[in-house]
Amino acid sequence: RRLPEVPELLAKFNGPLQRLQLRSLSQLAKEAHMATAGTALDELVAEAETPTPVGEDEGLSFPVPLQADGNVVIALNWTNATEPCVAVVARPEDCNTCSFGLDSCRAKSHLHGPDQETLLMYELPRQPFMLTNDLNERHEHSVCIRELQNGTVPVFRLLGRISYYRKPQVSFIKNILIIGVRTFINPGWNQEIVLQCTNCSAASQVV
Repeated sequence: RRLPEVPELLAKFNGPLQRLQLRSLSQLAKEAHMATAGTALDELVAEAETPTPVGEDEGLSFPVPLQADGNVVIALNWTNATEPCVAVVARPEDCNTCSFGLDSCRAKSHLHGPDQETLLMYELPRQPFMLTNDLNERHEHSVCIRELQNGTVPVFRLLGRISYYRKPQVSFIKNILIIGVRTFINPGWNQEIVLQCTNCSAASQVV
C-alpha cells in the first residue's frame, strides 16, 4: 500500500510497545522511497521484543516547581567526555529510547566550582503527567539519561526522582527603605530587612 503523498509525515512514538508499529511504518516508507529522520531512529526500528537494560536508581533528587506551564530545567554535574541525552519519565520502567525527544540532547554547558566541573542544563518540555498542584500526590517521576557506549551501544541510567516544590512568593516592601550611610561605610553596622515570603525555605535566595 502506497503512503499518502505529503511533504512530511510526522509521528511521535511515546511507548516501547509502539516500536513494532514504527518498524512497519519505516519499512513502508522505505518501499515508497520516502526519506525518514528521527531521534535514535536506528535503535527504535530494532527488534521490539528485546528489553532495554536499565540500571538501578542512583538516588539523586531533581527539584522541579509545581506549575501548569513552562519548561522543566534539569541540571547535571558531568565529568564524562560526551554529553548524555536526558528525559523525564512517569515510571522507572519507561526509561527507554522512546522517551527521548529533540530537546533531550540539547544542553547548555557551564563551568562552576573550584574544580571547574561541567554543569549541563537541559530545558525540557513539561510532560502532561507532571504534577501541577498537589504536592503530596504519590508519583514515580524520574530522570533518565541515555549514553552511547563505545559510540554506538545505547546505555540507559536512572539518575533519581523528581522532587516537586511550591514556588516561593515574596511580598515586596512598598515603602521607601531608608538605610543610614554608616551601614555602608562601617562593616560593623547592619540593618535587618524583613521580607514576607510564602513557601520559602533555607534553600531560597534573595537576588
